[in-house]
Amino acid sequence: MDTLGKKIRTLRRKQKLTQQALADGIVTASMISQIESDRATPSAALLQHIAGRLNVDLSYFESDLLDKSDELQNYRAARSFIERGFYEDAIKLLKTLSWPLSPQFKAEVIYNEMANCYLHLGQLEEACAMYESVIQIGYEKNDISITVHGYYHIGTVLRRLKRDRVARMYWQRAAELLEQNPDIQMPVAVKIYANLARIYLDEGNWQRARQTYEQTLQFVNRFGGNFDTAKIYQGLSCACMQVGEFDLALAYNDSAITINGTADNRKGAMRCRINRGIILRVAGRHEEALAYMLSLRDTVPDKEDWMMVAILSELTLIYWELKDFDSLLTTSDMALRRNHVDQHIEAQLRLLRAKVYLHNGSIEFAQREIERGRRLVPSQQPSSLWYEFQDVRRQCWLLSGREQDVLTECIAEAEKVISEDKPPKNRNISA
Repeated sequence: MDTLGKKIRTLRRKQKLTQQALADGIVTASMISQIESDRATPSAALLQHIAGRLNVDLSYFESDLLDKSDELQNYRAARSFIERGFYEDAIKLLKTLSWPLSPQFKAEVIYNEMANCYLHLGQLEEACAMYESVIQIGYEKNDISITVHGYYHIGTVLRRLKRDRVARMYWQRAAELLEQNPDIQMPVAVKIYANLARIYLDEGNWQRARQTYEQTLQFVNRFGGNFDTAKIYQGLSCACMQVGEFDLALAYNDSAITINGTADNRKGAMRCRINRGIILRVAGRHEEALAYMLSLRDTVPDKEDWMMVAILSELTLIYWELKDFDSLLTTSDMALRRNHVDQHIEAQLRLLRAKVYLHNGSIEFAQREIERGRRLVPSQQPSSLWYEFQDVRRQCWLLSGREQDVLTECIAEAEKVISEDKPPKNRNISA
């Protein structure tokens, strides 16, 4: 079906008129060109003049003009709904646009706006579908910018859906496109590489995380802008610590502390200061770590629950390394009495307390800590923490003369592993 622009072009060519001749005295030739390619919609008055020049009645174009005006009106109304937060109404109007879209609309813009509406409504799967369409349009147009932005946005939504491996796949594709087109200036590269690095860190791929964080810093230096470089340095610090480069980890962490301090980000700076203690502990510098964390504790107001819990839990880990079990029990008890204790941190503290009680021969107290801790750790998808609790519990059973219970549970665990038809991961099922 011919559009309004195509009808005008066909009539003009039949009458052997140039765009300049049709426009003469009315508008510019450039405007006629835009109208013919459906990138602009003429007013009723202008269309009356064009119809006269082409020797047709205005009614010849009226239905086309009405259709275009209705769609444009609907789009403007949808934009108004978005600005006012009426996202469901906006989606309904955007869906009324006829496809394929008139050239006055950009398909990637419409899909992005619909995705934005779905995000505000919490309909994440629908938002993903819109971004998939954006990516397809980017490839159809051979437009790297559209495609890369589509990959970035769908990755962020998938991350919210806890589908990190799929998010990583999309961000890796975006990174590949950026590497293949180094001349394209795209500041979104900073966010793509930072997100990729964080996923590698979560997956325990330390070297890849370090490499990707370093690439992220290169993009920050290239594009400048208001990026959270403290988080990048913090990620680099963690990756370096995990591969045993402790001095470099401390240097990166100190950079993060400085940046957070300059930005007056007190919480961010405190997290990094606590991380410094963690690095010292992992590096085996336990006495230095203890002195540092004790001095840090003295700077935190007692009302700051989350900071105090983080410091006390780290001190507990240091006391474990130093085999100072009395201080461990006292400090962990102080942490557990705080108002806001994260479940994972509480589970770790309960495990350490159980180990100390087991070491001291206080089986009853050890079992009490085990039961309290196991309730905090999901059993449906057991983690290494879950298996540590299991192992300590079995040691308690052995010391209590319950060898048969240990044997029964180990056999059941072994049969479960065999039935899953895959090798055990981080599992210790020995007695």
